[in-house]
Amino acid sequence: MKVKFLTIALTLTTMVACQNTHDKTPASSGEGQKTSEKPPAESPAAQKANDKNPAVLGKWRGREWIFMGKPSGMDATQVNFEFKEDGTFKANFAEQQKSGTWRTMKDSLFTMEPGKKEVPIRLLKADGTALDFEMDIKGNKEIIRFKKQ
Repeated sequence: MKVKFLTIALTLTTMVACQNTHDKTPASSGEGQKTSEKPPAESPAAQKANDKNPAVLGKWRGREWIFMGKPSGMDATQVNFEFKEDGTFKANFAEQQKSGTWRTMKDSLFTMEPGKKEVPIRLLKADGTALDFEMDIKGNKEIIRFKKQ
């Protein structure tokens, strides 16, 4: 079980560490618009394309861990994340701790530990009260559901 968590934590951390600072998708180019005007309203999916999705911010505790569509047997409450406005995160699972940077792009969360590659995680849900991650680890789908602390 700890090996799975380490794999997930390293994946999350790697995602944060490899963040490309030039990988930003602006809502519009601004060409032909006044700077005081707001861009047109966008769908929820398009809003997630902006880095630093505000629904991800805060402290999160695991509530359910699913492996290949079934309960994993892992204690999800031992998985904790904190995503800060400054683009940094902290994660822990039992005694293991990770930290680095994070960003979002559409329905993906990317984390990266210093000196490591960026790790992508699919966001199944991010609404400010619940956060659901889907990871593909060696062809096995894992979902961890979090609740806001």
